[in-house]
Amino acid sequence: NIVTTGDWGTSWKVDYLKPAQEVIVSKLPPTIILNLYSTILSIPLGILLGIIAAIYKNKWIDHFISIIVMLFISVPSFVYAFLLQYGLGYKLGLFPVIVSSLYDAGGSWWTFKMFHSMVLPILSLSFGAIAGFTRSVRAELTEALTSEYMLLARTKGLTRGQAIRRHALKNAMVPVLPGIIAFVLSIMSGAIITEKIFAINGIGKLYITSINLLDYDLFVATGMFYTAIGLVVSIVTDLSYGLLDPRIRIGER
Repeated sequence: NIVTTGDWGTSWKVDYLKPAQEVIVSKLPPTIILNLYSTILSIPLGILLGIIAAIYKNKWIDHFISIIVMLFISVPSFVYAFLLQYGLGYKLGLFPVIVSSLYDAGGSWWTFKMFHSMVLPILSLSFGAIAGFTRSVRAELTEALTSEYMLLARTKGLTRGQAIRRHALKNAMVPVLPGIIAFVLSIMSGAIITEKIFAINGIGKLYITSINLLDYDLFVATGMFYTAIGLVVSIVTDLSYGLLDPRIRIGER
């Protein structure tokens, strides 16, 4: 488990030895922070757009959101990374084209300068997640709005807004919540291509660098890390179905 490591910034310098697990742990902070920001942006915005699209089904705003969703889902995140890097970073100069190093950001991952440099990779990672949550919420809420219990709720005197908040939205979120849980748990998995594009010294860049340098020990260790994260996410997601949906627990009896 001993691997050669070095400066993971702009160049690679083989100058000291570390265990593979220490290298992986040292690269977790930027990966977790990047995916945490992406999660905070993606989940509320995706749910909100899905609710709006379902409430205004077949209206112009629903068609507009559906077009944006199809665009975001169809195009890979690394394509958005290049476009954002070129447009907002290089041409307009609104954001740095690469993420600041820990030293340049003042020695902390939570400074404004670090966040400002992470805006572009956060956006590139969020587009696909926002589209996925929007599509899921719209589909489930649309089905809930046409169900019989919604008609019963309206006949009892509830307004449309009250019926949506108390019944439709609550039931529609049951199939969506496991996906949200899986998305939150996967914040340590990283974004391999995005981290490489924006020079983020995280797990994704570590994985690619180990391949380029033929560092087999580190490659195997990083692969095992990804596998472990995937297994944990799958197990917790499967268990969450029974916790969130009482019908599954009743069916087990």
